[in-house]
Amino acid sequence: MRGAPMEKIDFVGLAGLVVGITALIIAIFGIKDVRDQVRFLITLERNRAWARILHGMVWRVVERTEDLERFQLSSEMHEFTMLVRALEPAQTFNSVQEYANKEVLALAREWQSGGRILMKTPSRNC
Repeated sequence: MRGAPMEKIDFVGLAGLVVGITALIIAIFGIKDVRDQVRFLITLERNRAWARILHGMVWRVVERTEDLERFQLSSEMHEFTMLVRALEPAQTFNSVQEYANKEVLALAREWQSGGRILMKTPSRNC
């Protein structure tokens, strides 16, 4: 009679041990995953900071063209491209710029249709 309760205790203890070890393994993988994500975010932010510095220094030695000023600043586009490529590595600078320019024009047309702005007329000096 005394042997039956001991077997139940051993089974409960073994089940608890298996659950504990499983939780520990899941926690270890979770911590590793979070560390990888934090490392990725820090690297991405470092690259964005470098892009701002780089673009600030480039404008000391080059002049803007009219085509460049028509849409976004290249430094902002470079940062946006980095963020998009972090999520979708297949995207290129040109595809991201094309997307952004279309969105800018769509928003401008929306604002214009609501009477909030007047569109600038394109000027081409050829």
